[in-house]
Amino acid sequence: MKVSINHVQKSTGMIRKTTHHGVAVNVEFNSEELAVIQERQLENDIVLERGYPSDMSDAQIEKHANKGLGSKLLKAAVSGRDS
Repeated sequence: MKVSINHVQKSTGMIRKTTHHGVAVNVEFNSEELAVIQERQLENDIVLERGYPSDMSDAQIEKHANKGLGSKLLKAAVSGRDS
């Protein structure tokens, strides 16, 4: 398993700048680990639930909540694909 953790920051706003800080985590599983995940049917298990980023508006949060974004991100992380 290979885990990479990157600190990220993003600025928003034209006049009143706001800086948002975050952490981006990427997990890559090797073939043996993927075989265990598939054998034990762990593809849909939730490892971590997180809130939405601070730079998302309420309207954007509602839009994504209806699409099941969290489950898509988890599936991508478990399968080792970038979402």
